Amino acid sequence: MNVSIAQRLATLRREHGLTQEQLAERLGVSRQAVSKWERTESSPDTDNLIALARLYGVTLDELVYGPAGDGGPEGAASSDADGAAAGDGPAAGGVDVGPDADDAVECSWDDGVRVTSADASVSVGWEGVDVRDHRTGDHVEVGPGGIHVNASDGEHTVRTEEDGSVWIDDEHYDSWADAHRATHGSKPRAFVSRVPYAPLALVGFLGVGLFGHRWDVGGCLLAVIPAWESLCSVANAVVRGKRGRKLRGPVAGLCFWSGISAFLVVGLLTGAWHPAWGLILVGLAASLLVDALWPRTADGTGDAPAE
Repeated sequence: MNVSIAQRLATLRREHGLTQEQLAERLGVSRQAVSKWERTESSPDTDNLIALARLYGVTLDELVYGPAGDGGPEGAASSDADGAAAGDGPAAGGVDVGPDADDAVECSWDDGVRVTSADASVSVGWEGVDVRDHRTGDHVEVGPGGIHVNASDGEHTVRTEEDGSVWIDDEHYDSWADAHRATHGSKPRAFVSRVPYAPLALVGFLGVGLFGHRWDVGGCLLAVIPAWESLCSVANAVVRGKRGRKLRGPVAGLCFWSGISAFLVVGLLTGAWHPAWGLILVGLAASLLVDALWPRTADGTGDAPAE
């Protein structure tokens, strides 16, 4: 179905104050069918055309070709002929044809601006923006009915409704947030990462300090936080099946931050800050060794070889 018919169907529906859902209910079809008619993805059959004409109080010719003298077969032909004879060019017919016969720009008050070429087409009008790539089959539409995206592989579609709900392929979600959670899901986490150590450590620090007057011991609880978080990163990486270079980073980080935490703990408990700083060097050296000696594949990616 050509664009002018699709836009005419959308315009008539809007003029009669109907939503796509209301029109679909009156015709006994799905809302998706009405949406496809107005996006030129499919055409209504004869019975639906007759029903639409009766509903809008127009003839079939007016529904398909537009009002007489304004886009109908005879009116369009005479308009083009008069425009060509008068030498008006683009202004008479509203069409500017480029050097390539497939390139054209159409402008009108009712239908807006439409730019077409052999490779793509773009329409901007009262119904929104419609972009199509004829080479890949990609199609994006943004309008009062929401956002509609059809992937070029023909396997995925995204569509929003007027109530804010979202359709992804054939699945319906109440909001974009619900769609994101359902399609992406939550990544698995190791048991240790589920323990809220940082807030517990803060509570322990205040408790030990205020009631036991052992601020040094409480400080040790806080000092362990970097090492704990690094341990959680390693555990999560293992649970999520990361191997090779994806696991090397968390392990190297664990070595480094463990050295920092050890330095703070020894310094707080013994006050021997001067020799304790050597623990930082030990952690740094261990981190560099892990990064340098971690098993690598022949191509140097650090991923475990495929079996």
